[in-house]
Amino acid sequence: SFPTRRSSDLITLNGSGLDATTDVVFQYTDAAGNVGERIVRPTSVNAAGTQLQVVVPIDAISGVVRVVGSPDAIALQIVPTIVDVQVESVAADGSSAQLLIAGTGLVEG
Repeated sequence: SFPTRRSSDLITLNGSGLDATTDVVFQYTDAAGNVGERIVRPTSVNAAGTQLQVVVPIDAISGVVRVVGSPDAIALQIVPTIVDVQVESVAADGSSAQLLIAGTGLVEG
């Protein structure tokens, strides 16, 4: 499996018969929380066709990454990055607060 990654990172996949038209499949969630698959093409492939680099989609979720036509799947973990936290409200007695957290790799719900 891959080390922990953030969405939009570049990852390297090893194999054989790889080229610029190789389809790499990531899992993602849409705004309604539905899980789907997103196909991405490599940004580069070595001359031997044994290694490709691909950008993890910004909406990718932790799950498996696979190459179309291959029976193998590789685990990928997305680690959220937080860029902003805002306190929206605080209970009068301090027992609770509502926060707005912004960043990448966050999954609603």
